[in-house]
Amino acid sequence: MHIENLGKDYPMTVKIIQGVYTELDLDGVIVVFDSYLEHPIGYTPDEIRGKYLPDVFVSMEVEEKSPITLQNQILKNGKQNYLSKIQTEAGEFRYIEWRFKRVRDSNRKVHVILGVGQDVSFRVTNEEKLHQRHLNLTEKIRILTCMYRIAQMAVDDSHSFDTTLQAIVDLIPQAFDCPESVAASIRFDKNSYQTPGFDSSQNRYGKDIVIKEDLKGRVEIGCKENGKAIPYTKKVYSAEEIKLMESAARKVAYIIERKEANEKKKVLEEQLRHADRLATIGQLAAGIAHELNNPLGDILGFAQLASNYPDLPEQVYQDLVKIVKSTLYAREVIKKVLFFSRQTLPREAKANLNRLIEDWVDFFEFRCAQNNIEIVLEMDENLPSVTGDPAQLNQVLINLVVNAIHAMPEGGILTIKTTVKQGSIAMLVQDTGQGISEDIKDNIFLPFFTTKEVDKGTGLGLSVVYGIVNEHGGTVRVDSQTGSGSIFEVELPI
Repeated sequence: MHIENLGKDYPMTVKIIQGVYTELDLDGVIVVFDSYLEHPIGYTPDEIRGKYLPDVFVSMEVEEKSPITLQNQILKNGKQNYLSKIQTEAGEFRYIEWRFKRVRDSNRKVHVILGVGQDVSFRVTNEEKLHQRHLNLTEKIRILTCMYRIAQMAVDDSHSFDTTLQAIVDLIPQAFDCPESVAASIRFDKNSYQTPGFDSSQNRYGKDIVIKEDLKGRVEIGCKENGKAIPYTKKVYSAEEIKLMESAARKVAYIIERKEANEKKKVLEEQLRHADRLATIGQLAAGIAHELNNPLGDILGFAQLASNYPDLPEQVYQDLVKIVKSTLYAREVIKKVLFFSRQTLPREAKANLNRLIEDWVDFFEFRCAQNNIEIVLEMDENLPSVTGDPAQLNQVLINLVVNAIHAMPEGGILTIKTTVKQGSIAMLVQDTGQGISEDIKDNIFLPFFTTKEVDKGTGLGLSVVYGIVNEHGGTVRVDSQTGSGSIFEVELPI
């Protein structure tokens, strides 16, 4: 039964819809084929006749790739719809949707199958675009939801730092199509927060955590090796997923920055409390120092007068000498307390550090010789003067030298050096003593901090140095290693 037997309007209808007409025998073989498609296909009607329909028009349904399957669907189950694709002469694919009808003879027996195909490429293409748009929107919703929740965690400081970062890591995989196939990690310094399976994951992608141009860590995702993740080992990360990682890295950077700011705030608060205590101690110390100065002056004066009496027993004279020495030591301690509490007003004058050192070097030589310490002077002859209080600068020199002598109980070399820098002069006091350990280096300029025994030091020497140098607009630095000695460098503006 051919097309001319189906009625005069049938071919005209196929032409109008720019479709395809075919007749299949009961084995599913094409016996009649006519094409009215706008785009010529890569076969002639003679080449198509004798072939199975799915061999020419490839099924878009995976389960119907077999011609026998198609034949069974049409003949036994009365299948009417069939979506296929075929390549045109231009190399493009066109999508054809078929309608089939079983034609029976007078005995109600099927003897031929008629098929009409319509070009639905425009519809299929739009459906694919809509489907892809739906997938894209779904992905955006997942990612935006994830970014919103990460942002909420970033501003919520009710949880601990570790808990927040671990919660962000657990949340990141949920932004992906198959969250069970993705593992995430956040590395910060020596700490690591990750989801199960990240260590063995592949195809990783990540973004650096940067705070003020300093690299702090990295946020990464990877595809797990096992289970459903196997297709993801060659995953190409989308632009939206990359934006998610960039946002996560920024939010983690904000959390880390907030943590560091809170830690600095605690340090500053402690320093403020400490400064307040020091201010109170300074006021108390100044009052006590003033009260002690008068009786100490009386003790010193009477002891010196008593030592001048003739015919004093030797033991009495030696005891009076010890009283004078102890009183002088007590007055030096009080003087340091007054310097620390700023109760002595500085006077401005021109001072030359070379001359100050030369005036005091004889005083140091005797004590250094007793301790087997060699003094080495390296002074710049062209050293300019500075504006300051010579008496207070003397205190700086004395305290640094005494500190160096105490650091060399077994003897050594004491080097005092002056030099000119750009816009300033520097005085270096170097010893070859025991050095300062890292754990106490930050505390050596604090008042009353000392590593010496109770009767060996007050802990005010270096704090007085720091206060005087700072008051003169200068800086004091220390470079020290345990067992290699220390270098104290005082820098004053010219």
